[in-house]
Amino acid sequence: MAAVILALIKQGFLDDARFATALSYSRFRLRNLPPPDPALADDPDVKLVQAVEAEDKLTLLAGLGNLVKAYRKRPNIVAELTRRGLNDEALETLQLDAESAANAGNNARRKSEATQRESAACDRQKTTWDAIRPMVRDAVQGHPELEALFAEC
Repeated sequence: MAAVILALIKQGFLDDARFATALSYSRFRLRNLPPPDPALADDPDVKLVQAVEAEDKLTLLAGLGNLVKAYRKRPNIVAELTRRGLNDEALETLQLDAESAANAGNNARRKSEATQRESAACDRQKTTWDAIRPMVRDAVQGHPELEALFAEC
């Protein structure tokens, strides 16, 4: 999409370029970061195409369908994609395929891999802390300041 956005800027379609940038950025951003153009923060299409804390097929396919649907609303974006071999019919087919695949079959939600890694790291840290806690307790005995700090843990 970077090449499409650059072409839109060169052609003077700055609104469409900002819109495509906001969509591209919001699809892969962390949820709490604002889009690059604050004026587009309340745009319904930008809000619809947001990353979520799930990486299951349902979420990915629904996100793809929403992304393509939002692009198809902008003729200048579609024209630039058509110039690159992805015409409106192909975009519509992609959108419909993504939506039908998202609505068909058994798609179980699961946490993203990053969330799973963070959870596993927390579990390892807690296990390690639980193992050394008695040693730390013994080491701080007799030191009032350290005992107070240890008590807060």
